[in-house]
Amino acid sequence: MEALAALVGIGVAAAAPFVPGLRPVAKAVVKSGLAVAGATMTVATVIAEEVSDLAAHLRSDQDAPAGTDDPEADEMAQAAAPEATASDGAAEAAAAAPTAASPVDAPAPSLDAAPAPDDLTRVAGVGPKIAAMLQEAGITTFAQLAVTPVETLQAMLDQSGPRFRIIDPSAWPAQAQALRDAPPPAPKPFDNTDLVQIDGIGPKIAQVLKDHGIAAVDQLAAASVEDLHAILVQAGPRFRIADPSAWPGQAQALLAAARS
Repeated sequence: MEALAALVGIGVAAAAPFVPGLRPVAKAVVKSGLAVAGATMTVATVIAEEVSDLAAHLRSDQDAPAGTDDPEADEMAQAAAPEATASDGAAEAAAAAPTAASPVDAPAPSLDAAPAPDDLTRVAGVGPKIAAMLQEAGITTFAQLAVTPVETLQAMLDQSGPRFRIIDPSAWPAQAQALRDAPPPAPKPFDNTDLVQIDGIGPKIAQVLKDHGIAAVDQLAAASVEDLHAILVQAGPRFRIADPSAWPGQAQALLAAARS
């Protein structure tokens, strides 16, 4: 349109000398065409500059990391990026670390049961009362008695009073070790002449009783506690502290079990 207007103006200007009164019109048309052409050139220049700027912006967007169209939003995303990275790292570390309830950290339950107590009265010189004393001190098995120092055993006896301090425990650990290593004893038949099977009667007391005419279990079952005590007092201070009050009853129980 602008070029056509300019051409029209030029044609009118060329015909103006030959047509009276046409010259002013030609001037106006040419002037209008030139104005329109100038405006058109200005618009074209501005559009060219905008296109150039847009192309440069697109190239910079392609070279730069992906972001948003909003600069403030981009700045906020960049500011939050370190926190998001730290949060992601903490989440990964928390996921990798075992929890408190994890079976890895939970201690395995102990399957070891307390050892069954042994019959400590099988050790020569250890009667029911001394066996109970040892059990109260935590010595319930032959293995424990075998590793207990003699000095410790003697101190326990001394603290229990004059009835026990005269007892010699020096052979107990060795006997306990032998009993620990030995196979379990097989049940033996009832022996009427074996007084040591009575709790509280060791080999020496059994010999004292035999020297006084009590050489069998049935004789011990018929004896009175007073007679037994008198025999022990007569045998000396080492024996008078023994308590024979339960011996006749134990002998009677052995006899009844043997007859059944």
